[in-house]
Amino acid sequence: MCILVFPSFSKKPQFNPRFLATGCNFRALAQHFMRGETTVGKIIAETTEAIWECLQPTYLPVPSLELWKNIAARFFSIQLFACADADGCFITVYIGDLGRNSDAGVFRLSRLGRWLEIGGMNIPQSELLPYDNEGPNFSSYFCGDEAFPLKSYLLRPYPQKTLNDQKRIFNYRLSRGRKSVECAFGMMVSKFRVFETPIACSESTVISIVKCACALHNYIRKTEGKLYESQNMNKQDEINIPQHLAQHQQAVHNLSTANSVREYLSNYFLRPEVSLPWQWKYTVEQNI
Repeated sequence: MCILVFPSFSKKPQFNPRFLATGCNFRALAQHFMRGETTVGKIIAETTEAIWECLQPTYLPVPSLELWKNIAARFFSIQLFACADADGCFITVYIGDLGRNSDAGVFRLSRLGRWLEIGGMNIPQSELLPYDNEGPNFSSYFCGDEAFPLKSYLLRPYPQKTLNDQKRIFNYRLSRGRKSVECAFGMMVSKFRVFETPIACSESTVISIVKCACALHNYIRKTEGKLYESQNMNKQDEINIPQHLAQHQQAVHNLSTANSVREYLSNYFLRPEVSLPWQWKYTVEQNI
């Protein structure tokens, strides 16, 4: 008896991910398969670990320089890195920290955070932003929410209490990039209902289950999912910057600090050639 069966990975796997898909407890599974609860627990632990080891090298590998460039190129016309790509596939995952710890603390102590701090992870070199041939070379960066620290490689929104129209537009554009990873988690939870209830397993088994689900999520997205297709903005959709915003644009050429990087982008998003026609409607017009 096996809850998840992979006869051969050379072909499309045939399996019944009952535990991941339904989130039912061990007692229900034991009664369904007429096996002991301990046996069911061991099968889940061993099978999820085996799936992770088999799928991870292909469907959740260590990101390469070319992979980062391909991800960035698919987010409209700006350099943008997150832990998920435009198709909702995970690029990096860090699993195992305690839930009570803050996001900023977990990120700082994670392998990803340490690698980024020392310039690792095969992140591409700084280069000019699209339509910004006279500007400084701009480094690639990750998008985070308010819980993360502000770094030159990790940008967070402006605080709500200091917002003006220019900062609102920056926050809106940043959230558009961050939503890819939010959607990825949402899609995984909708597929694997085990995450909708407490998982009654040991810590090591829970980690194995989460890793397995991440790899399976990427496998399903890449074999059965619909790929994202970038769409160019029509010229007829372009609009001019509101006058009061155009007057307040300031040139920023020194990108030595995280604040200056964020300030440069907030000006950059106001340019007609890179602005989105609807960004004024969802940010500026709503606050008039």
